[in-house]
Amino acid sequence: MANDFTDWQSGEQQHGHGNVLVLVHRLLRGRMILTLVLAAVMALCGALVGYFSQEPMYQSRGTIRIRPRVEKVLYENDQNTSPREFSGLVSSQVGYLESNRVLSLALSSDRVQELQAVSGLYSPEQIASGLRVSSDRKKPEFIYVNYEHIDRNVARAVVTSVIDAYMELFGNLENLSSSPEVVNKLEEKLLNSKKERDNIKNQIQILTNEWGSEDIGMLVRNAIAKVRQYESQEIDLQKQIGQYEAYAQTSSEGEEEPALTVERAAALDEQMAVLLSKRISLENGRADMMTAGYGEKHREVKMVNAAIESVNRQIDARMEEIRSGDAQVPGLGPSGTAASIDELKYQLRDLGQRLAAAKEAQRLLGNADLKMKQLVTEFQQAEDKVKAVNTRLDEIETESSTEDFREGSQRISVVEKGVTPSEPSSDRRRKYAAMGFLGAGSVPVVAMLAIGLFSRSVRFSDDQILSDSQGIIGMLPDLGDSLGDQELAEASAFAVHQIRSQLQILHNHRDHGHVYEVTSPSSQDGKTSLIIAMGLSFAESGDRTLLLDLDLIGRGLSIHFGRPNSPSLVDGIMTPERVTDLVVDTDFAGLSVLPAGFGDDAEISRLSPTAIRKLLDVLRDHYDTVLVDTGPILGSIEAGFLAAEADGVILVVGRGQLRPLIRRAIDQINGVGGKIVATIFNRASGYELRQSTGTMSVHFSRQAARQAAEAAARSGPRVGPVAGTLFADRAKTTKDTNSKAV
Repeated sequence: MANDFTDWQSGEQQHGHGNVLVLVHRLLRGRMILTLVLAAVMALCGALVGYFSQEPMYQSRGTIRIRPRVEKVLYENDQNTSPREFSGLVSSQVGYLESNRVLSLALSSDRVQELQAVSGLYSPEQIASGLRVSSDRKKPEFIYVNYEHIDRNVARAVVTSVIDAYMELFGNLENLSSSPEVVNKLEEKLLNSKKERDNIKNQIQILTNEWGSEDIGMLVRNAIAKVRQYESQEIDLQKQIGQYEAYAQTSSEGEEEPALTVERAAALDEQMAVLLSKRISLENGRADMMTAGYGEKHREVKMVNAAIESVNRQIDARMEEIRSGDAQVPGLGPSGTAASIDELKYQLRDLGQRLAAAKEAQRLLGNADLKMKQLVTEFQQAEDKVKAVNTRLDEIETESSTEDFREGSQRISVVEKGVTPSEPSSDRRRKYAAMGFLGAGSVPVVAMLAIGLFSRSVRFSDDQILSDSQGIIGMLPDLGDSLGDQELAEASAFAVHQIRSQLQILHNHRDHGHVYEVTSPSSQDGKTSLIIAMGLSFAESGDRTLLLDLDLIGRGLSIHFGRPNSPSLVDGIMTPERVTDLVVDTDFAGLSVLPAGFGDDAEISRLSPTAIRKLLDVLRDHYDTVLVDTGPILGSIEAGFLAAEADGVILVVGRGQLRPLIRRAIDQINGVGGKIVATIFNRASGYELRQSTGTMSVHFSRQAARQAAEAAARSGPRVGPVAGTLFADRAKTTKDTNSKAV
């Protein structure tokens, strides 16, 4: 329980950090259940993810036979004589089977295309990644083609298609035979390719008839030119309307009407519109020639320039007719002037309609041009297929005309095409499930180990830094603010008695009183409650016990005993022979309190080692045990004085305290010559306390009625759960003694 320090220290020396299991246990202690739960959940999730991330693989197999020689038909040739390097012939056929040409043809087969959505095979490289072609030294005649995939039907389709593609491209060439099956297949392919080509050609013809030209691109350019012409005319008409409206507002005399332009005339005269559209088309063609690198002196450029000049002359002549009035153009009066502003607005609306129609025609022509280009490309591809099949048929016809081989005389033959596998060839789901189980399950463990390894706070009483301190190592539980757990409260009282008893055993050889300083690395570690509990324990054992409150700032001990306004303790320290007059007796026999005075926090500067030494000498003569409550050793002046002059220092460390603060506190006590006689780990978990008391012959259980009576009898000062337990026990003992005396 509170003082298994011998086991802790010996265990630390015995195991240290050399035993990995001990180290892991220390790092995970207190978090073991959480770690195991998280590890189990994560491991299960990781196993499921690993299992379902993989799928079983199925392998299909095909076999091709290459005969060293075939039966002689009529003449000696390469087919019916064994080659000198047969292994080289087999290796070359293996290379053919793995070639991109064979794989591309296999990819385009109907079998693979039907399963493309399932297989995900869209390139020869994807087929090559799962294809294995090999030969056997013991059976050099055979070549084995294997393909592995998650779908057994895909595996079979690929093997079958690869073998068919190989036989189509290289098998018959090697056999020098005109296999009827191959010829029929080629003729069927030729017929289909021609049908496809003719169908595309018909679509091209329909599109040509619809638009009246195969060069739809030229029509698109003309449509664009027409749109630009209409847009220019629209701008011109808008300007003229603006000028007329301005003229109407000002009504100024002498202003001339706007001059008639070619664009305006084209907006009103159909013949002029045709001439202008023709000129724009010719100018666009000349621009295309110049972009293509044609010079001004090029013959075609000269021809286009001449045509442009001719059109310009026709435009000028037509303009002259319009201006002179010889040409009857609606909307124009004498000398080409507009009849009225209303006529111009009418012309603008009419032109807007023609512009919208021209844009729609441009859009339709653009779509038709894209479709025409696509059809031309498809037609060329179909034409290439027809040529390729015709070439192959010509080769077979030529080869067949050389010799007429009988059935069974082929050098290269297919023994077995791809078969549908019934069982997986490999299944990595269990392996990945195990990997996911171990990998995911180790994450919480590693995280918790890292938290424990890099944590800066003390969580358990056997922490290494506590073991490194000197003297007794004690432990007190975390009781909260109540004594609801009677068994744990009794255990805590027993822990205080045991710490007290060991201090008495260690210092029993001295004739005068003993002075112990009770301090901590920082505030809120529970030292005040501990010193009260220790005082009750010492008094219970028969020692004249004094509790000295030298925490001049906190004054927690004085307040707990109801002495918040006591006389100045610092003044009493200056006259040690009269300090005993400030001592206050408590309700418990043998226990007295020397409280700190109100306002003593402003008198700390008057303290000195000499004054503290004289004070302690006086108190040693009057009391067997003096317990001094000081401020934290790292944040008070009086704690350093007491550490140097007291017989020992009791260092209280609360659970969760930072290791660097504990180390600094120990170093500071040692630095001023103090001696740590006990290190008390406060607020330990109930589980840890019960584990440490598991082997002791102490029976803490009580009957329910007795526990209720004792809890009701506890009416002493509110000094904390641990001290409260001792108060109750001490009050009961005092009451019994008084009864006997009466």
